[in-house]
Amino acid sequence: KYLNRWEAPLRPFLLIGRHMLPVFCSQICLSVLLIGRTESGLTIEPITSALVICQLLTAPLFAWFLTSGIAKGRIRSIDVHAGKASAAVVTTAEGQAPVAETIDLVLEGGRYRISALAR
Repeated sequence: KYLNRWEAPLRPFLLIGRHMLPVFCSQICLSVLLIGRTESGLTIEPITSALVICQLLTAPLFAWFLTSGIAKGRIRSIDVHAGKASAAVVTTAEGQAPVAETIDLVLEGGRYRISALAR
């Protein structure tokens, strides 16, 4: 219960973690632009501070944008049989109807791996 209380406030950091490479690359590009602007001597301190604050705010926004179109799934049932398993799931994506699918799994080396995807 205690950790669930922190899930919503920490969600932006979770999104940044999931999309670390594109967020990191975008922030590097913004930093290069900021450095180019500040070293030219054409700016003053308040403008530079505002640009840095904007850069800090763009990281969670960009991570949210990357997550907004990702499909989400819900597990309806899981059946386990000697060395095999299947999971009935419903997947949804923004702007699309839900799709019911079955994921077949096989036991290899003590772990299950996806064997096939069927509707």
